[in-house]
Amino acid sequence: MISKVLKLQNVGLLQDATQGGAVTLAQVTAIYADNGRGKSTLAAVLRACQLGDAGRLNARKTIDSANAPEVKLLLPTGSHVEFTTNAWTTTLPDIVVFDSEFVEQNVYSGFEVRADQRQSLLEFALGDQTVQLKKQIDQLTTDIATQTGKKSQAERTLTGFAPPYNFAQFIALQSMPDAQQQIDAFQKRIEAAKNAQILAARKDPTNIASIQFDTAAVFTVLKTQIQDVEEAAEALVKAHLAKHNSQDFEDWASRGQQYLSGPDCPFCGQTIGGLGLIEAYRSYFNKTYADLKRQVTALESQVAAGLAESKIEAAVSAAATNTARIEAWKDQLNVTAPALDGVALAAALKQAREQLLALVGAKQRAPLESVGAQADADATTAAIAGITQAITAYNAAVQSVAGQIEDFRKKLGTENTTVLVAEIRKLEAAQKRMLPDVTTAVGEFQAAETERKRRSQFT
Repeated sequence: MISKVLKLQNVGLLQDATQGGAVTLAQVTAIYADNGRGKSTLAAVLRACQLGDAGRLNARKTIDSANAPEVKLLLPTGSHVEFTTNAWTTTLPDIVVFDSEFVEQNVYSGFEVRADQRQSLLEFALGDQTVQLKKQIDQLTTDIATQTGKKSQAERTLTGFAPPYNFAQFIALQSMPDAQQQIDAFQKRIEAAKNAQILAARKDPTNIASIQFDTAAVFTVLKTQIQDVEEAAEALVKAHLAKHNSQDFEDWASRGQQYLSGPDCPFCGQTIGGLGLIEAYRSYFNKTYADLKRQVTALESQVAAGLAESKIEAAVSAAATNTARIEAWKDQLNVTAPALDGVALAAALKQAREQLLALVGAKQRAPLESVGAQADADATTAAIAGITQAITAYNAAVQSVAGQIEDFRKKLGTENTTVLVAEIRKLEAAQKRMLPDVTTAVGEFQAAETERKRRSQFT
């Protein structure tokens, strides 16, 4: 490799190593001396030649010399390798120097010895490339340990927030904007389950009574006529009744017929035999007529009672009771009490009642005549049907609410408060997952885990 050292000046202790002439090197040449005599300096010169590194020589320049280092080597081929004017003319990469620097650079066993390394303590990586790779692996191991530490720290921060979820489930939780509303709903169900007996005792809303009125029967009486009353007798009696302007006179005369058992008047004692008016009475006030008169008389009270204002008042009162009962359930259910327009119903009922009473009055004044047209009957029927329809619709709404209440009561009997509490804990964990500090810790955990995995694939 190197045949001779022709010049070696101004390098450390070797101010002039060839003072006695060129130094010939055999295939194996042993150089030995005390410490501090220049052996390491010679090794450094040879390594600088191998690497073509001017800095190594300049760093070892002889301290008390004003001249720059100079080296001149003769190769077996006759060519020279020189270091002059602060540069090597060429390099000799086949030179290998086995010294302490070589051991430091090329024999590597890590920074420390741990318990898990004891079995492989004697495994060394030899060679520049292998050493660099081993260094990279150790650096990756250090980095992985660092990221694992960050991950563990974030995990410790998050552990207290995770239950009832495990850590992975907690990390994966998504935002739940309605979590608090759900918690409130579950808490309300728990409270309701605790108060099941009290809630079961609450009264339900009930149907209100519809208006029951037989319009057809009223108009049947209003239109009834008696055909077997003689026209002459009717005219004579009416003329006589007209002389006595008293509301009850006709009724008094009609009822008096039952007392005519002899030829004399039971009232004045005079004979009544052969009197035309008395005969007319007997024709006019016959049984059929008397029955009709009774029916007509009964119509007024029938209409007044059947279409009384108190009917609507009772319905409005019942609706108010239902409203109070339904409102009481609003602490548990999303229910609304239906409305009943009492004013409109009272007005419709009053109009129907007054129309019928007017017709009844006309019939009372002329019992033998047909009173009321079909239009009157249709109008009255429509008015009462409208009231009935409004009440029916109201009752349907009430029954819908009652059904919700009944379903709620049944559900109370099957509620499992332990399950409800568990659901609340899950929702609370979801809320905690979105806290700023928790979100930050999760981000740090995920970043550390991603970085740890990325580095792990190179080890």
